[in-house]
Amino acid sequence: MSDKVFRTCPITRLERFGRETVLWIQAPDIAAKAVAGQFVMVGLPRPRANFLKRAISIHAIDGAEVALAVLTVGDVSVALSRLTVGDPVEVIGPLGNGFDLDIQGRPVAMVAGGIGHAPFRFLAAALADRTKDITLYAGGRDRAALSGLGWADKMGLKTVLASEDGSIGQGGYVTDLLGDLSPATQVYVCGPLPMLRSVQALALARAIPCQLSLEGKMACGVGVCLGCTCARPDPTEAYAKVCTDGPVFWAEEVKLDG
Repeated sequence: MSDKVFRTCPITRLERFGRETVLWIQAPDIAAKAVAGQFVMVGLPRPRANFLKRAISIHAIDGAEVALAVLTVGDVSVALSRLTVGDPVEVIGPLGNGFDLDIQGRPVAMVAGGIGHAPFRFLAAALADRTKDITLYAGGRDRAALSGLGWADKMGLKTVLASEDGSIGQGGYVTDLLGDLSPATQVYVCGPLPMLRSVQALALARAIPCQLSLEGKMACGVGVCLGCTCARPDPTEAYAKVCTDGPVFWAEEVKLDG
């Protein structure tokens, strides 16, 4: 843990988009060390610290500030979304291994389901001096689920959208947008498990270089609790820990269909 930071960080600004809240926190040590694809463990300070910390992707870095995109789906995320500027949060990080940025001149496709777009703002910034050809494929239940993507337009990314109710973009799933992907493209994926499985299968079938950012039920974030293990393709290999071996894996490194 010597290379990690555990501290209480104040909220400096808030952005709200539908069911998503972006918390900006003052965390200079984390901002200086973090790489795209890493995460932090975030919790409420006492006396409200009655929940386990939650793993949240690092959404962006701006100087000494770190942005965390939170989807309000449970007790902790709802509580975090109700905080105001000046309120403190407890943070451990940066944690995990980030994305491989060696794209070797390929165009980039980022595939996001719901809040899965969270690590891609940081990733797009990290790739800015490597390529100008980045497409964000994003899908969600409805227009509100995709309302937090303004950052992509500001960064000049091409965006292709899908919504299950047809209220924005193409009706259907984000995976319906990927028919033209080829091995010439570097793919990054983050989102719900069924979507990850689908894109992984597509990438492996077409020999497309693909990195998956996985989620896991983490109580610790540092490889102790074993709550976030993931199978390997070779059953004789030890299970991977999403928190310390990941959260980013190459498509061929993990088994998601079990």
